[in-house]
Amino acid sequence: SARFRNAVRMIGVPDQSKLKYDTLSLKKLYQEIPIKPTINAEGMDKVRKADGRLVVIKDVYFTGEANDDGSIVPCEYAHPDSSSIANVFAPSTNNIGYPQSRILRDQATNTICCSNSEYCKFASYFLPGAGPSGVVNCSYWEGTVTGILGWYLDKASELKESDDNGKDGLTGYEWSVTPRGIPGIGIADIHMVHQKSEEVWVPKEFDPKAYFKQ
Repeated sequence: SARFRNAVRMIGVPDQSKLKYDTLSLKKLYQEIPIKPTINAEGMDKVRKADGRLVVIKDVYFTGEANDDGSIVPCEYAHPDSSSIANVFAPSTNNIGYPQSRILRDQATNTICCSNSEYCKFASYFLPGAGPSGVVNCSYWEGTVTGILGWYLDKASELKESDDNGKDGLTGYEWSVTPRGIPGIGIADIHMVHQKSEEVWVPKEFDPKAYFKQ
C-alpha cells in the first residue's frame, strides 16, 4: 500500500451515494435469479447479469454450518489455524486462499453462502450466536447481510448433461454474498438481533488463550 500511495495521486473520493443496493429476501432473490442455471447462452447471461450485484439479504440467520468442499457440515469450536470448519467467519486455508463459506438461511429452507477471505480483518471472529459452546445459539440471531452477490463453479469436471427436468444443468456451484465487514471492523455489513431478547449482536473474536485453557 505504501508503494501504491507513492506512485499515484487520488483525485477525489468515491461517491457512496451512487451505490444502489437491492433489499430483498432469499425467496425474492431466487425468484429473480436461477438457483441452477442452464448451460447455454440464456442461462449464463442470467448469471452474468446477477454476478456482482449489490444486495441486502434480509430475514436470514447463520445456521452454524460450513460449505466444506461441497459438503454442508456443522461448524465446531476449534482453533481457526487448525480446523477448516471452526465456528468463525473464515479459518485458515494454509495460504491456499479459497473463499470460506458459511451458510445463511431464512425461516423457510432457502439458503445462500456467506463467502469470506481468511485474510479479512474479521476472519477469526465468531459467527453470530457461535462461541465456546459451539453453534447451538446461531439460529436465535436473525437480521440482514449486505454484500456483493457472487456465483462460481468450483470444478468444471462436475458439469453434467441434464438436470431432473431434462434440461442442461450443472452442479458444484453456489450463489454467495460477500460482506465488507462486521460491526466495529470495516463497513458493518452484517446486522443481527437476538429474536428473544432483542439484543443487538456484538462480534467476539476467537481467543486462543481461553481455548487452550479448557
